[in-house]
Amino acid sequence: MSWALALLGGFAKLLRGALGIIRDYPWQSAVIGLLLALLVMFWLWGKDHAALTEELSEVNGLIVEERAAHLATIENVRLGREAARELDRQNAERVKAEAAAINERITDELEATVSTYAARNDRLRGKLAALEAVAGGGGTADVPSDPDATCRAFGAADCDDLAARMTDAQGSIDRLIALQAWATGVAEIEVNGSR
Repeated sequence: MSWALALLGGFAKLLRGALGIIRDYPWQSAVIGLLLALLVMFWLWGKDHAALTEELSEVNGLIVEERAAHLATIENVRLGREAARELDRQNAERVKAEAAAINERITDELEATVSTYAARNDRLRGKLAALEAVAGGGGTADVPSDPDATCRAFGAADCDDLAARMTDAQGSIDRLIALQAWATGVAEIEVNGSR
C-alpha cells in the first residue's frame, strides 16, 4: 500500500511542477498544449486513416473481384453462344444428311420398282404380240380372234393402250407409296438435337 501512496505522491509532485510551469510561462505552455493536442489528433487521424485505407483496400479488392466475375460471365455467355451456333450448324448438317439419305433411298426404291414394272410391261406386250400372232395364224389358240376387243372391254383403245394405262396406274401408285415412305422418313428425323 505504501507503494501506491508513493506513486500518488510522485504524481502530485509532477502535477504541481506542471502547474508551476504553466503559471510561470503561460504562452509557452499554451503553445506546447496546443502542439500536444495536435499531435494526439494527428495520431488518432493516422490510426483512423490506416483503418480507412485498409477498408478501402478491401472494398477495391471486392470491386476488382466483382469486375473479374462480370467479365468472366460475359466471356462464358460469348463462348456459350458460339457453342450453340456450332451445335445448330452441326444439327442442320445432320438433318440435311439424313433427309438426303432418305431421298436417295426412296428414289432408288422407286426406280427399281418402275424398272420392274417396265420389264413386266415389256413381257406383257411380248405375250400379247405372241397371242395375236397365234390368233391370226390359224385360230388354234384359246384366245379371242381379236385381242384388242378384249382390251377395249377394259376401257382402252387397244391392247397397247391398256398396257400403257396399267403401267401409268402402277407408276402412280408406286410414286404415291414412295411419297408416303418419304414423308414418314422425313417426319422421323429429330431436328432439335441429338436423339
